[in-house]
Amino acid sequence: MDKRTRRDLQSVGIECFIRDFHLFRDETLTNKDVAIILEEKYGYTYKACSSRTTKARRIIRSREDLTSALSYIVYDAVKVTEQIKEDARTLLES
Repeated sequence: MDKRTRRDLQSVGIECFIRDFHLFRDETLTNKDVAIILEEKYGYTYKACSSRTTKARRIIRSREDLTSALSYIVYDAVKVTEQIKEDARTLLES
């Protein structure tokens, strides 16, 4: 995984990236819509939600970056639950 993708994934947070993947991937929602949903759902600041959304969507747009991020989560991430790893594995295989 390249440095930018690693940095973006760390900024989003692995758990957030996987848990809210469906929101980040949904092209019918604007970045602002997703940020508002995250803000209301988790109590993060709007600015943090906006940043997470932008970075998550950058990873998702690039198939190569997405594959490397999901592979990292499945095979190399150490501070994530088995459920997050399993969810990442499911996304990687789809």
